[in-house]
Amino acid sequence: MSEEQLLCKGDLRTISFSTPISEERRQELEGKCLCQTYYNHEVVNKNHYQKHQTKLNEYCAHPKHSIYKQSTKKKEQTKSKDALINLPIRFYKILELNSTTKICHRCIKFTDQDPDYITSNDYIQAIK
Repeated sequence: MSEEQLLCKGDLRTISFSTPISEERRQELEGKCLCQTYYNHEVVNKNHYQKHQTKLNEYCAHPKHSIYKQSTKKKEQTKSKDALINLPIRFYKILELNSTTKICHRCIKFTDQDPDYITSNDYIQAIK
């Protein structure tokens, strides 16, 4: 960014050990004072961007996700944003996935209706 884009404001913020920045940036900036504008640019905005990138890289890990997505009606596909949630405990055994896995609501709904999973001895019905 150019100097004109980042006009300093009077508030100074000290970069300390507890400031949430990468180790590389910490070595460069620790102990220095940054005006609020530069602090926002170097610390706040970059942390937000990194968290956002992590969310963009997540995807539904259900083995039949693509099949379920194709079988969904067009109207439902446009409304759905595939929000991801942690895998429900009742699906650990039947899907053979670990506890850190995330799946979408569509896959939960279709798994509860899929005969391949319902007939399994490990299947636990949803409590409503």
